[in-house]
Amino acid sequence: MTVRRDVDCEDLAHCITCSDEANRMRVLSVDADGAIAVCVDDEGRQSEVMLALTPEAKPGVEVLVHAGVALSLASRVEGNP
Repeated sequence: MTVRRDVDCEDLAHCITCSDEANRMRVLSVDADGAIAVCVDDEGRQSEVMLALTPEAKPGVEVLVHAGVALSLASRVEGNP
């Protein structure tokens, strides 16, 4: 899989297919392969999230999630590396 690095980070806050806004979630744990994370939203709901686009996501990091896929680290959208 190729990860695009030429996309403006502001675009990563929305789904490029349906334009829905991504939800901010905090990574609780990552599986041994680094492919799936258990994440929690602000209301305490937990979900399994695919990390194919954000392989650097680790527990404690916030990601922007849409349709079960972490689109970006939240810090990237906020202007941090």
